[in-house]
Amino acid sequence: MLHCSLQTDGYGICFLFGRKKQDATHYDMKLEDFCEEDFNEYLIPCSVDPGRRMVFTAALGNDSSNHEIRRCSQKERTCYTGYKRRQKYVEKLKERKGIKPIETNIPSPKTVS
Repeated sequence: MLHCSLQTDGYGICFLFGRKKQDATHYDMKLEDFCEEDFNEYLIPCSVDPGRRMVFTAALGNDSSNHEIRRCSQKERTCYTGYKRRQKYVEKLKERKGIKPIETNIPSPKTVS
């Protein structure tokens, strides 16, 4: 059973989660504990490779008939996370609060006087 409690001071929020201690029955499974049929039925080998152009590339499965490759590009990641929408929201906030003109008048650190 999971218990949850919430605390706030009007600005920040804190969630506290607690649960009952699990039973002492704990199994340490090793690869040798599985036969080949169990391995093929219940386990899918997966390897993940972080990259430069792709956020990650994952290879699922180990035989040629059931082999999948899944990728996530940087464009997909920005779409999933709502990056552009958040950036537009922040720009509107800056304009409303008067921060935008201050921010645009800050000289670039790359220029030398």
